[in-house]
Amino acid sequence: MLETAGLKGLTESVNLVFDTQGTPGALLAAGGAVDQSESYVFAVVPRGVQPSASKSLSYWSIGNGDDTMVTIWNPADEPQDFIFQLNYQGGHCGYPIHLGPKATKMFNISQTVNSQTPDSKGNVIPLSVTEGSAVLMGSQGEVQHVLAAMDSAIYNVQKATCGTYLCETCDGVASASIFDDPWAAVVNGTHRLTFYETYNSGNQYDTTGQGRWSSTATNIATVNSGWVSGVSVGSATMDVVDSVTEPGYSNECGYYLPSCPIYYYDPSVESAGSVGPSITSISPAQGLVGTAISITMAGTGFASGDTVSAGSKITVSNVSVVSSTQITATFTPSNSTSAGGSQGVTVTASGQTSDSQNFYVQLPTYFVTTSAPHIANPGFCGSAPGYFLSLNNFAADQNGNQISAAGITPQESENGGPMTTAGYATPATTGS
Repeated sequence: MLETAGLKGLTESVNLVFDTQGTPGALLAAGGAVDQSESYVFAVVPRGVQPSASKSLSYWSIGNGDDTMVTIWNPADEPQDFIFQLNYQGGHCGYPIHLGPKATKMFNISQTVNSQTPDSKGNVIPLSVTEGSAVLMGSQGEVQHVLAAMDSAIYNVQKATCGTYLCETCDGVASASIFDDPWAAVVNGTHRLTFYETYNSGNQYDTTGQGRWSSTATNIATVNSGWVSGVSVGSATMDVVDSVTEPGYSNECGYYLPSCPIYYYDPSVESAGSVGPSITSISPAQGLVGTAISITMAGTGFASGDTVSAGSKITVSNVSVVSSTQITATFTPSNSTSAGGSQGVTVTASGQTSDSQNFYVQLPTYFVTTSAPHIANPGFCGSAPGYFLSLNNFAADQNGNQISAAGITPQESENGGPMTTAGYATPATTGS
């Protein structure tokens, strides 16, 4: 065939291509190598070539007289950039390879290691390393689809052996998952789900954007590009399937396997979750001991028996279902100085718990006094001009915020007596 093509004297490598149309495995082909005496030496297995993700070589060796020869061919009509990554115990090095259209590159791994050439990250393979595995991938990583043929063999000149068949693995998606599972959302709220696909290398990739999402109960929750929106209280399951057909990982290992990828599939997964009620308002947002609080909820399906809970220092009472979308309750902070600060409030309806909102419990802690001196008009105090001082007092909570509530009235004293507030043992200012 070379002579017919005018290449009788060619001493370089060539690739013989049979272009076929059909399903993988439909064509059986065989080939072998012969020496100058036309004696059969070893098999040369024809490989099918089609677009795939990365490809892995299970083993290479350069010890005990071994060397591993690798051939990479670009059958495309345009140039391609690859990374040939050598893995070994303790690390890896990735070497860029540029191949023009229909171009071939052959190299020995021993030459790569012995040259001590650093990769793009400055890594070099220690000279003590004699074995490992390898991956051929696109310049953008293992998920990039490329069109390439790769083959390899281990030969040993001392033992006069060649053609130790290596397992070439078709890399691809090994599993899919959703984070988080189970999920939880609230009515009128959103929750982010992430769709991950994991390659056989263990690397995980976020493919949320290319997934086709759906909900099993759109009256409970809807989903769009991974964003779950709570509609009403209840449970639902989110399904996602990759809209891009991905090469599947095949852990079959053999020399006569079909070309990579052996099969394609659409990774899909589901995640169950629930939508809880949502607190839309707590009025007022802060208050003293004895303050009545009204909690308004958003959701559907509220019914008698639903509960409201708060921090351990709050007593809940008067839980009332106003409608299918609203529930109210009254709670009272305990009369204790340790009950101050933010207390989380939640509602449980139809077995689902709402988000937590804070009610700030104010504790009267001290009085703040401001003065405003005034010059009295002549004759105001007898016949001589005089001064009077206006003292304005207000109660402050533990953070210095003014308390505006009935029942907080300082007691006055002209002789330095303490200012106190009925019902509270709190610090007070004095004055003459």
